[in-house]
This record gives sequence, structure tokens and C-alpha cells, in this order.
Amino acid sequence: MDLRYVIHLAGQPNWVIAASDTYVGAPLVLRNKDNADSSLYTWTFRTEDNSIALASTSNSLVLDGQSLTNESNIVLAAYTGTATTTQQWRYDAPYLRNVTDHSYVIDNYGGYLTDGNRIIVFQFNGRASSQQWERSPADSFK
Repeated sequence: MDLRYVIHLAGQPNWVIAASDTYVGAPLVLRNKDNADSSLYTWTFRTEDNSIALASTSNSLVLDGQSLTNESNIVLAAYTGTATTTQQWRYDAPYLRNVTDHSYVIDNYGGYLTDGNRIIVFQFNGRASSQQWERSPADSFK
């Protein structure tokens, strides 16, 4: 069963991963949840193919790392029914790891707590707080 979650920085529940908009290619950014529409930061974790979809788009747009290289921006991509390697992410608490290459994780660029900061692909380093996330069920997230 697919469940809806909010993804936020570990220990920082006000700072969430959000889509900047709802179009293909829209970058994912860090947002203070108090300044963002929840429709831009509620995600469906698809268990069948490890994709993470923006729930408000009827799950038609998914998180896409574009390239498994350091500092590649994470954007929204059209879901075609099968997730590509750059669209497959697994929650391995507290990290969001790429399924194909576990050495890459989702990262808050530079660790900045700034509204609109880029969300990127980066190599796992095992210590950076910018790579540590928590998932909270959307229906109980405050």
C-alpha cells in the first residue's frame, strides 16, 4: 500500500522537501512548512517501484535526480509507469538512498536552512545533517 508522507530534515520538522511548482522540471527545494502549501510537500512513497510521487498531482509527477552525480538538482519528472534509476529512492532511516547506487543520497545543498535552498543528489558521507531526513505521515503532520 502506498502511503503519504512529509519529508523533513531530521530534528527540524519545520524544514520540508517541497516542489517549487507542479510542472515537469520544477526543482525540489527546502521550504519552511509555515510558508508553503502542503500540496507541494506531501509525497506518496510507491512501494512497487521505489518512486516518490507528489501526491497533489494524482501521483503523476515523481522525484527525479536526473543524474547520479554530485550536486545534480532533483526535479519533478513525468511518471511513465516505470521508475527510472534516477527516480528510485528508498528510505533507509535517516537517509533517502538511491536504489541502484546506494552511495548517492538526497541532500540539502550546503546544509543551509534557507527557504528555497536546492535539494540535490550527493554522495553519502555518513555524517552530514544535510543528508538526514525523517518521514512523517501526512495525515498527522503538524
